[in-house]
Amino acid sequence: MIDLQVYRWGGEMARHHRNVYDLQFEGFLSFTYTPLAVLAFELMSHLSLGVLRFVMTGASIGALLGSLWVAFGLAGVAERGMRAGLTLGTAGVVLGLEPVAQTLGFGQINLLLMLLVLVDLAQPDRRRWKGAGVGLAAAVKLTPAIFIGYLVLTRRFRAAAVACGTFAAAVALGFLALPAPSRRFWFGGLFLNSERVGGVGYAGNQSVNGALVRLFGGVSQARPVWFAAALLIGGGGLLLAAWASRRGEEMLGIATCALTALLVSPISWSHHWVWVVLLVPCGVRLLRDPRSATNGIGGWLGLAGLIALFLAGPVRLIWRPPHTGSLEYGWHGAQLIAGNLYVILGLILLGTTAAFLARSRLRPDP
Repeated sequence: MIDLQVYRWGGEMARHHRNVYDLQFEGFLSFTYTPLAVLAFELMSHLSLGVLRFVMTGASIGALLGSLWVAFGLAGVAERGMRAGLTLGTAGVVLGLEPVAQTLGFGQINLLLMLLVLVDLAQPDRRRWKGAGVGLAAAVKLTPAIFIGYLVLTRRFRAAAVACGTFAAAVALGFLALPAPSRRFWFGGLFLNSERVGGVGYAGNQSVNGALVRLFGGVSQARPVWFAAALLIGGGGLLLAAWASRRGEEMLGIATCALTALLVSPISWSHHWVWVVLLVPCGVRLLRDPRSATNGIGGWLGLAGLIALFLAGPVRLIWRPPHTGSLEYGWHGAQLIAGNLYVILGLILLGTTAAFLARSRLRPDP
């Protein structure tokens, strides 16, 4: 649980008034989270590592269950017994997903942030504080900020304003509590330095940027193409997510927005892809609807096949090509397909979602 150790170490450094952004854990790992996260980890650092491992694992599994419960609710499963059964059964399966297994193994906070965003977006639009969860998640780890754009495009302007206000308040709190680290993080440009978190070309980086860096042989060589791809995929994915929401498919919209974030982020480690667990509620929603063209055995088989490609079992396709000592730059043929599989599947999912929305006859959101 190396990432959990870094969280706790960062909190300890903050308690001892050290600027965590100027230090490295065990001489090679940099702290990359926001100052607000430092404050949270400062509280965590009061626990021993042994206790913290149990706390984080239990909280992450609880967050997985909570996320699936909320997601199946958004997917229209109203019967509490069926919803509970689907939640528990799906959780048992997706614990074997490579991203979920990696999150638990590293002690990462991905599942906790996913729950925070889902609970927030599941609130009725009339709720005054809807958007606060999105803003708070973005203040801990910047990637969830894409959901602010999703709220704007779906014309939920008050929730978007609440999210922006929460984010701004969290940044202000960081400056008040940790002024020097906050200046270093925000004004020193650390939040823009993707290479600080690790090798961009490493196999674990399953973003479009990572795939292009591996293909072109370097960060600078891939940068112009990545900028264009990020604008195209990011804009198209957000519009697609908003389209799904307007068609009454809120769960599909949220999943599409999360998928877009994973693809366009400079760094999307494989454990960041825990959002793929939402494929199951999305699939159940579409397959249960008699108006959906995906209803039937073919749709179920397609969903099962897609989930199987993310499974953590002995295959782990993205880790099969050589991936130590920058060997990723030498990939060719089938290695490029296996090593960039999450990116390829993500792009296929966006295309499939667009085709479904274009062809389906589902009733639009009133």
